[in-house]
Amino acid sequence: MQRHSALSWRHHLPLTFNRRPCSTQRNALAASDIADVNAMYVERVRLRPAAAGTRCLDVQNGVAANGTPVWSYACNASAAQVWYLMPGGEVRNGLDSNYCLSVNTAEPITGASVHIAPCDGSSRQQWVMPPGREELRTQLATTHRLDLHNGSTASGARMKIWTCNDNDAQKLQRFVRLRSSVNWNRCLDVWNDNASNGANVNTFDCNDEVGQQWYFASTREVRSGVNPAFCLDVQNGGTAESTKVQLYSCNCSFAQRWQYFPEIGTIHSNVVAASRCLDVPNANPEAGANVQIWGSNFGLAQRWLKM
Repeated sequence: MQRHSALSWRHHLPLTFNRRPCSTQRNALAASDIADVNAMYVERVRLRPAAAGTRCLDVQNGVAANGTPVWSYACNASAAQVWYLMPGGEVRNGLDSNYCLSVNTAEPITGASVHIAPCDGSSRQQWVMPPGREELRTQLATTHRLDLHNGSTASGARMKIWTCNDNDAQKLQRFVRLRSSVNWNRCLDVWNDNASNGANVNTFDCNDEVGQQWYFASTREVRSGVNPAFCLDVQNGGTAESTKVQLYSCNCSFAQRWQYFPEIGTIHSNVVAASRCLDVPNANPEAGANVQIWGSNFGLAQRWLKM
């Protein structure tokens, strides 16, 4: 496979879409846009070590320079906490997509520090992301993973390479934004970052605040970045079309189980045997539209991009 130059990736990230003059929907996305995203990068994520709660993988002091350490820091809207998981195994940073997550090869592999460095395609910048696993293994030694030093919950704790184990210090939860295909300027949002039972979930101007960060857990729950103890929930476990979708404390019920299909961007609810999807009512492109479940129809109102 041909390797793209670092310069070419700078033109691609962050992503922009072509406007289609014949489209009747302002800022709408087509299915081809979803395919373009899937081909360009696996996911645009914020990585939270499971051991650190509301801490995110962060470039120290937001400095995009060779050798800047990577640490765990309080989650915020900074581009220093945005990471692009690339199809070839690189993990590029949002400050400058010419910089990749890199192992310090001047140190012994066990305990080696990690930093950002200009992307060069070397094995020190190649990471294995096994399907269904919340981990990053280094290609330098696939028996070693990215690890939060001592499982610390403090801001500023360093990231390192360590022998594989199943501790939470090595589990990296991938939080993503969900852009609506009705209007790519709108993202799934917790109203006013309110983590409480019954809090509104709607579409709002895309930003990188915690209210627009979502984690697809292996249990099929979709957890909120405001507080991961709260999940995307079908109100009262309702099965009817137009039932409101809200935030509610995670409880493992069918009302909180969802399945994302990246090929088409739909998010299916498991609340009822009949197919129901996360839906923007009447394909409303304006900010503040509360989301609902609706019969699966593969329309723009039911397509979401992880980005």
